[in-house]
Amino acid sequence: MVETAQYANGVQCGQTITITDNTTGKTTTGVVADECPTCNGSGSIDLSESLFKVFAPTSQGVFPVSWHFNAQ
Repeated sequence: MVETAQYANGVQCGQTITITDNTTGKTTTGVVADECPTCNGSGSIDLSESLFKVFAPTSQGVFPVSWHFNAQ
């Protein structure tokens, strides 16, 4: 899920994004499925549990990432 402003009333729904763990450099892709009204600021995202586990155990809670929309 991406921040409400970036979700743009659903315009970004279904858009593919690339996510990078800023600590390890590990990268994967995901698909925007919803908005995240509780995400704090531009650039914040909320990952599904399965996508989170690509990077870290869910017990970690949060970790620094960078991400961008992929070309359509």
